This record gives sequence, C-alpha cells and structure tokens, in this order.
Amino acid sequence: MAIDGTSLPVKVKGAFSFKDWDYGRFQKDVFKRENVAGKADFHLNFTSEGVLWEEIISGLAGEAVFIAGEGRFPASALNVWAGLMAAMVPGLAPETETVLNCAAADFIIEGPAAIAKVIAVDTDKVKVAGQGAIDFRANRADLFLKPDTGQGVTVQGPVLQPGIKASNAPAELRKASNPEFSAFALAELGLTEDHPCHKFFIPRRTVP
Repeated sequence: MAIDGTSLPVKVKGAFSFKDWDYGRFQKDVFKRENVAGKADFHLNFTSEGVLWEEIISGLAGEAVFIAGEGRFPASALNVWAGLMAAMVPGLAPETETVLNCAAADFIIEGPAAIAKVIAVDTDKVKVAGQGAIDFRANRADLFLKPDTGQGVTVQGPVLQPGIKASNAPAELRKASNPEFSAFALAELGLTEDHPCHKFFIPRRTVP
C-alpha cells in the first residue's frame, strides 16, 4: 500500500493478492469443521484521497474479487448467515457432503460499500446467483440470492445478523456506478477458459 502525504489531499493506493488460501484449514481451525478441503484466491485493488480519515473512507474506489475452485465440505459451510441454507434448500441436511465446482464474488468498492457484480456458487447440490450490496458504515446487507432449486431469498439487515426471507424477486438494490470497468484482467485472476469460474466473469474494459 502507498500513502502520499507530501501534499493535500492525502492520496492512498493499494493492491493485494492472496493465492491458494487454504479455506479448508481455516474452516477447521476457526469453525472446527471437518471434511473441508479447497483453496481460493483473493484480489483487492483500491484508491482514495482526502484530508480527514472520514474523507478517505468515503472516497474509496476499487474492486475486490474472491474465487474458489474445486473443493468439498459439509452443506453447513454454505450457511453464511443463520437460516440461509434452510431457506434456499429446505431439507438439505447440514452434514451432507457437498462438492464445490466454483464460488466467486466480484465487488465494486464505492466508499464504505461493496456492490456485487458477481455472486455465484456452483455445487453438486445447489447453484446460487446473487446481487446487491453490503454497506459496512451503515452496517447493512441488501442482497438477493436465487438458487436453482427453487425460490429466491432476500438477505437484509445488520451485516452479521440480517433477516432471511423467501422472495420471488429482488427488492430495489444498489448498483455499481461503473459495472463495465474492472481493476483486473481475467488473466490476472487466473481465469483461463478451462477454469470452472470463468463462465461467471464477462471480460470487461480494465480501469486505466
């Protein structure tokens, strides 16, 4: 990360990439889940400027991308929020072994908010597509997730404990102001045509 404070406003720029993060080990160590295996990549690119810290947070602009390829885990590992999997796939036992083909999230960063361009989970039990935003300053999630197994759900409320409700269509959701731009080329993300997540990412013009 680079911070230029030689003149005002202060300019901040950062780029981070984490390759082959072992989320199986993480699930085991943090959540005490067994039978979890898989690796993921995370990429973050952002810029901002301001005089006060509040101005720098409000001025954040960038992109965050999470990509996980093949893996396996119990269905309970997909339960990001309490009640989510029960709402999307009723009857699926938490201990059911699930094979992951791809999990991908691509968020545009606009100030303290992360606005989804891509939310996709592709497993042998369920395929989920989503849209919406998470505003960390307001502590609010506004997401719509649609499984291929049936009715969609809205995830709305405090980020850590939102309400989960069955819904046939998304509410009015915040959109990214420049969804056609990307901080990353597909090659930078390792998304070759044979990658299981490639189909969820449409090549976009990169930010100059």
